Amino acid sequence: MSDRDFWVGAARRLALRRNVAAWTDAFLPAVLGLTVAAALALLALRVMGLETVFLWYSYLGALGLAGVVCAVLAGRRPFTLSDSLARLDEVGRLHNRLTAAHSGIGPWPMRRPGIRDTVRWNWTRLCVPVLIGGMLLGAAALVELPRYRASARPNEEPIAWTQLESWLQKLDQAKVLDPPALQKLQEQVDDLRHQPDQSWYSQSSLEAGDALQQQTGQSLRTLEANLEKSSELVGQAQKAGEMPASELQALSAAMQEAAQALQADNLPANKELTGMLRSFDPSTLRTMSAAQMQALQQRLNSGAQVCAQCVGPHPGGAAMVAGNGHRPGEFASGHPGGGGPAQLGLDEQPENLHTKRLEGASNDDPSRALPGEVIAIAKGKHNVDMTAPAGVVAGGAISGVGEGGDAVWRDSLTPDEQGVLQRYFK
Repeated sequence: MSDRDFWVGAARRLALRRNVAAWTDAFLPAVLGLTVAAALALLALRVMGLETVFLWYSYLGALGLAGVVCAVLAGRRPFTLSDSLARLDEVGRLHNRLTAAHSGIGPWPMRRPGIRDTVRWNWTRLCVPVLIGGMLLGAAALVELPRYRASARPNEEPIAWTQLESWLQKLDQAKVLDPPALQKLQEQVDDLRHQPDQSWYSQSSLEAGDALQQQTGQSLRTLEANLEKSSELVGQAQKAGEMPASELQALSAAMQEAAQALQADNLPANKELTGMLRSFDPSTLRTMSAAQMQALQQRLNSGAQVCAQCVGPHPGGAAMVAGNGHRPGEFASGHPGGGGPAQLGLDEQPENLHTKRLEGASNDDPSRALPGEVIAIAKGKHNVDMTAPAGVVAGGAISGVGEGGDAVWRDSLTPDEQGVLQRYFK
């Protein structure tokens, strides 16, 4: 190895060492900052119960990008070969012989293996950021943390949704409602369920669910009453062979009205069921067999029972059907039928409410006395002036004329008001 190769190799190693040191000086702060951010993100992901694989890939990619950026920044002012030769001239006291030889002036000095740069690595400054970052990542990965439950899907749906879903299942199995109406109600419930999980128990969501439940419950009660009314009419139709023509005509009109009522609400009944009611006319009532009548009445009763299972029995039974106001056994034409009006349950013995018994009220706190309330009663005698003249004396006469504000102060004002006037009008 020639003298030139020796000194040029030593200068290149020195330049590489200085450039690596410059890059490390810029890269370590970036490593520490990225590590702190990764540790915080890891904690958040672990608390929420999410996967952390993507975080590690992102962390490694960010470190690589930071290394490239720091290399570009350090490369703007590199430690060149000429700088290394000048540093070796200074350390070895060669009096610029290496710089001159590199410029072609004079020979290269003889090899001297003991000449090295006096700058050393500061291992404390190098290791502290790495250790701090490693400890933060280890703590974030190993520490036990409670899982974040708010973002998880609620375990139970609101009560209104659960009740609506139960109603839908019963109505679907009984084939009481028209399928399009049942499907529409199912879509409304699904729309509530498909909103973000965090909004299930918000005020607007709960109000929407309660409103849908109340609307559906009212429609089911109306349907229950109409089914009971229709079942009663079918029971009367079983005696069609014994009815005169006028009653048959009224019964047929009542059935047509009942079929229309079953289709008029938000939850219409099955079209097949209402179609059978619409098919009744005076000519077919006498031709239908008792078995057909009983089968139809059984379907109507079953539908009413399903509605009662959902929302409870109708409070008035078949006494009043929503929208028509007819009593049981009374047709739309007003013709009486059935057993007549129901008896009112009045008790012959009225309940004694003790309305004639008087009780006194006492108040031991005079500060809470009401206007006109008697505070106390005491015995006493009148103080009679025995020296007063016994003759006739005019009563209510004015003994003197008031001056200034005397009339106002003494006749009309309260003591507080009199005090205010006395302060301002002396």
